[in-house]
Amino acid sequence: HMFNEEIEDNYQNSTVQYRQSAIGAPLDVLIERYQMKFPNLIKIDVDGNENIIIDGMSNTLQDCRLRSVAVEIDSSLDVHSKIFRKMSDIGFSIIKDRRLVNKAYQQIGVENYYFVRNM
Repeated sequence: HMFNEEIEDNYQNSTVQYRQSAIGAPLDVLIERYQMKFPNLIKIDVDGNENIIIDGMSNTLQDCRLRSVAVEIDSSLDVHSKIFRKMSDIGFSIIKDRRLVNKAYQQIGVENYYFVRNM
């Protein structure tokens, strides 16, 4: 689940059993280089790399055309808990609605959070 690191999605060291080639690029680069249509909603669910994805889309997050971001976060991980601060600093708030809660995910400490831009 990681690029260039032998760790699990919980950031614990791990012995890699399988390797799979994959191409990865920051969203900001993809939008700029390939003239991708600018998103107004982004869903991030990458089993451990959420903070890296967020870091690679700083320009996109600053752009007011992006209205909301849904991201799966394990708030027990320090690298993930920083996502809340970053999103708040950029001008996003968390939608709190019990209909959006997945109880099974809550039990394992991972939840989907829905951030909307403050207007």
